[in-house]
Amino acid sequence: MVEKELFERYIQEVTSCVQFRFDRHAIRQELLAHMEDLYEDLLSQDIDEEQAAQLTVDYMGDSMEVGKELNEVHHPLWGWIWLVTRWMARLCVVVLVGWGIIQGVSFGDTYFRQIEHKTGNVVYTISPVLEERLYGSVVRIEEIRYYDDGTLEYTYHIRQNPWLGGGLGRSGIGAEIYVGEEVCRGNGGLFASNSLFYKKGRDWTYDVPPEADRIVFFLGHEKEIEVSLTEGRVMAK
Repeated sequence: MVEKELFERYIQEVTSCVQFRFDRHAIRQELLAHMEDLYEDLLSQDIDEEQAAQLTVDYMGDSMEVGKELNEVHHPLWGWIWLVTRWMARLCVVVLVGWGIIQGVSFGDTYFRQIEHKTGNVVYTISPVLEERLYGSVVRIEEIRYYDDGTLEYTYHIRQNPWLGGGLGRSGIGAEIYVGEEVCRGNGGLFASNSLFYKKGRDWTYDVPPEADRIVFFLGHEKEIEVSLTEGRVMAK
């Protein structure tokens, strides 16, 4: 059709002046839509198709002048800035979604993982021991167990707030066991399952004498909580 040839030639001349080629397609679609609307309006005024097509092109103005004006609006510098910004925004979305999936999987693995106790003969247990809020995190000592081989074990979980500075971090909590005023210096160990928002684990100390009477938990750098090892005991049968 005559109008299509005229419109395509005009649009090609305009877009050839636009140096930022990534915008040419959008400019073409916008020009074509505008020309088709104008063309239909002329046809509705009983103007024949060929004349309406030529009038449409004439009304649009000189193609080279229009192209130069559009090139200033779609300057390559601003075009590249916009394009890079858009790509970076998309990349950020992908990274955030990926990070969210990874953290969700990590949280689920930590939350549902079972913490296995030491095997051996339990002398007594104390539970629940305490729950404290610190730095926006919630620390809960679930249970203390004392075994007949002198091992004292405690299990815990921490609902962590990673956005607040000065938190417990990945180190969890610490503890010292006392007999009177003397600290038990036995060796020990720990096992922990950790995610950004949740942590659970167990710590243990060997060679704790049966007369140990208290344990002091260290939560972060500021809080110490003392728990009696002689009160609330449930003796094993």
